[in-house]
Amino acid sequence: MEKKFSLLLVVIIVVITNSCKDNGTGPEEKKSVRDYTWTADTLTRGGSIQTLMRSIWGSSANNIYICGHNDDAYGKIWHYDGNEWEYIDSTQNIRQQFGGASYQAVNGTDASNVWVVGYSGTTYQGKDYYIPFILEYNGTSWKKHQVNTKSAVYSVYAVSANDVWACGADGIVYHYDGSSWEIDTIEVSTSEGDQYNLYSITKSNSVTYTQAAVIENNSPRRRYYLFEKRDENWSKVDSFTIDSQNSQWKWGANHLYNTSFGKLYAVGFGIYERDGSNWITILPQEFASFRGFRDKGSSNMIACGDGGSAYHYDGNNWQEINALHGKDLLYTGVWMEENEAFVIANDLSGYPQTTIVFHGK
Repeated sequence: MEKKFSLLLVVIIVVITNSCKDNGTGPEEKKSVRDYTWTADTLTRGGSIQTLMRSIWGSSANNIYICGHNDDAYGKIWHYDGNEWEYIDSTQNIRQQFGGASYQAVNGTDASNVWVVGYSGTTYQGKDYYIPFILEYNGTSWKKHQVNTKSAVYSVYAVSANDVWACGADGIVYHYDGSSWEIDTIEVSTSEGDQYNLYSITKSNSVTYTQAAVIENNSPRRRYYLFEKRDENWSKVDSFTIDSQNSQWKWGANHLYNTSFGKLYAVGFGIYERDGSNWITILPQEFASFRGFRDKGSSNMIACGDGGSAYHYDGNNWQEINALHGKDLLYTGVWMEENEAFVIANDLSGYPQTTIVFHGK
């Protein structure tokens, strides 16, 4: 009896020991973005001179949209289904209205709530005229929303299907509540010949933010503003000027981002975090002019921009992603999941000019 008990005990110990060993079927250690293997897809259409995408958003790694410029009537929006990229005729029966359209930004909240904005335009008697458009995809079809302005739309941010914000030329802000659009105008001091545009809009901690640029009469002097809306009214909360006397950027004036950890970030010449009424410099302007930014938490962020610059933050430091370095590439956007990322780049080095989508995991 004692021998049988001893044998049984040995068997139990062996089973437990073997079960504790790594048999290759357990969960893999999470890769750092810096160690991703990157593949590249080139987007272009036959006969197109330029396919230059500038904005990316996805509900998952199997449902991603990018939009931008194509000199063709098609190829301005592309969709990735997890296997391949295909251009889509987003406007369907209203496509003829937007044959020469410029697609500026895409954003959404899920697969049935996707928004794309931009404008089409013409020149008549030396003056530019714009027809703004806002498109909604409900998971089945695209719908054009009518907005009663004559100004380009440059940015869109969806909080929910009933809370969508957009902004654009002439200081115009658009807000959709699920049934109708409210149109507002933020006023600043301008003179004849000045160009005044709102280039980015987002919502962070229940506060809506937008940033503006005024180019004074086609001169090198530019004024930048940050506006916020906490209740019913817009208010100016910050500003700075770039001219021959000052080349120091106070915040990044390309895009505003609402991070997943509740902070407002601004990217442009450098990366900056809004802290109360001040800005914290995350990366100084000497690094690059950044255009794209995404995060999956405060210890996992990607920023990319001009000159083939793409950087990753791992909670300790920012480091260039060597696999994405390319001086002839202009990075314009990033989208991330926990274990993979998509970075879009414009390749301006040859003919035709194309968009490259880098997929890392």
